[in-house]
Amino acid sequence: MLDAVKSFTDNGLSFSIDDVDSGQNTWEHIQPLLPYATEFKYALQNRNEHLSDPDARKRIQVWQQRADQFNIQLIVEGIEDSSDVKWADKMQLDLRQGYHYGKPSLVRLKDSDPDN
Repeated sequence: MLDAVKSFTDNGLSFSIDDVDSGQNTWEHIQPLLPYATEFKYALQNRNEHLSDPDARKRIQVWQQRADQFNIQLIVEGIEDSSDVKWADKMQLDLRQGYHYGKPSLVRLKDSDPDN
């Protein structure tokens, strides 16, 4: 995998590490990829978390410190409501995504594709 990532970034593509701290995307597993990464994505929804949970905030703070250390952007996914937004503001989490900001919609490629 490392050779593929290196090839991608050598050819001008950006590399994002999605779902950090979930599944196999632990700190130990992703360290070899750090020189090539431009962003981490932390998904609150993977643990059914909200930023009102102090444990979730601690985990995100750890990932923010790591992102800062390696000059990598941190994007927090799963911002679902105004409470999450308030906590994200307090934590100065500038890059966010979630249903609070809008729900994805399907792109119809064929006439037979469903409408949202």
